[in-house]
Amino acid sequence: MSFRRRKNQHDVWKSLCEAQQAAIRGSGLPESFFESEARLIRFLSEGNLEGEQIDLRKIPDEQFRLVEGVVNMLFSDGWEQSSWTVLAAERLRRFGRYA
Repeated sequence: MSFRRRKNQHDVWKSLCEAQQAAIRGSGLPESFFESEARLIRFLSEGNLEGEQIDLRKIPDEQFRLVEGVVNMLFSDGWEQSSWTVLAAERLRRFGRYA
């Protein structure tokens, strides 16, 4: 008989990121941004992370679209995405849309 540990939320997040590894690398964001769901959401909400050089408000449109693609792969709920202040404001400013 074997013991199987149920996956916790962090394990699920890691598995999801591993499955999307190529897209994550293609986005140009450091892998450290994806260490946890909370860390990525903080970046999308605030536009930058302490100690990091990348600012969501200053990246080129092409990179923004790649980041947006990764976000859409990792988070399927568009309504939730609209609550991330900087991501939503940048979508509206750059492309005239919320999602």
